[in-house]
Amino acid sequence: MGLENLFHKVGKSARRIFCAGAITLASLVSCYPNYAPVVTSGPETEEVEEGSFYSKTLVVTDANKNEVLSATISQTPSQYLSISSPTVTGNSTEWTISGTIPEVNADTESNISIGISDGEASVPWDYKLTEKNIPYSPDTTVTKEFTNNGQVKYIFSGTDDGSIEHIAARFNNTGDYQNFNNNDSVLVQIIEGNNSVEARAYDNEGLADPTPASDSFVSPTEEEANQFIEGILSGRSGTYGHLERDVYISIGESDVFHVDLLIRKSDGTDAVINYTGHQSSLESELYNKGLLDLYGIPNLYLARIPESEMQSQLEDFIDNGYN
Repeated sequence: MGLENLFHKVGKSARRIFCAGAITLASLVSCYPNYAPVVTSGPETEEVEEGSFYSKTLVVTDANKNEVLSATISQTPSQYLSISSPTVTGNSTEWTISGTIPEVNADTESNISIGISDGEASVPWDYKLTEKNIPYSPDTTVTKEFTNNGQVKYIFSGTDDGSIEHIAARFNNTGDYQNFNNNDSVLVQIIEGNNSVEARAYDNEGLADPTPASDSFVSPTEEEANQFIEGILSGRSGTYGHLERDVYISIGESDVFHVDLLIRKSDGTDAVINYTGHQSSLESELYNKGLLDLYGIPNLYLARIPESEMQSQLEDFIDNGYN
């Protein structure tokens, strides 16, 4: 074994003894000092997006062979990075610094300090990370409810990492956008044919939902609606007995009015089903409904709603309301 290898094998304490003796034995023994570790590559100051995963490599070499290096990491104002166990290749030691960048309300600077030591000498590796706040665009939701008085109720809501400033909505692809507060609702008259709404939320930073919410439905004509209703009733005839169309009924002493459909049970119990189209007077039809309610006659008045909603309400009426 050569003297140089001997010094590396016996370690630092023994080297100090040999070095002390080298003052008088310089011609026989070379004295090898301890060299500090050297960072050959490491993470640098940079900006990182909140929510992203951060991973960088730190590579350190040491001129003294067979030395075991250690590294520690500290971070302010909050610690979210960690350092891995070392991987040693020859006289090169490598660590991975990693962690998930936290969400921040504003750009935030972190100070990272890594200390590398060989047991005698140590070196620092300091850098900064700026966690970038990424503004999130708001998201918009529109829901609808049918009132059976010729109107549809739209309900607007928006979500965001901040707060919703307002929601802009337009109806039936016409006119200007109207502004609403978050979670507001509005009643809109149903038109014959296609009905639609488009809504877009804006947050307190001025960002808009890039994909506005929308909804649409078709309000049928009176003829289309009555054919659809009769088709459902024909399939449920075993539930109610028989069906009469275009019936005039009298209530009380003097009230006589026309109803579209009258269904009757075998025990003589009547129920009225009426569809109010766009050519009919909602006011008079709702007055008639009020009379039926007053005299306790089961009834279902459907006004200008789409067929899917008609079917749902009609099935529920037959199964629950009328029975």
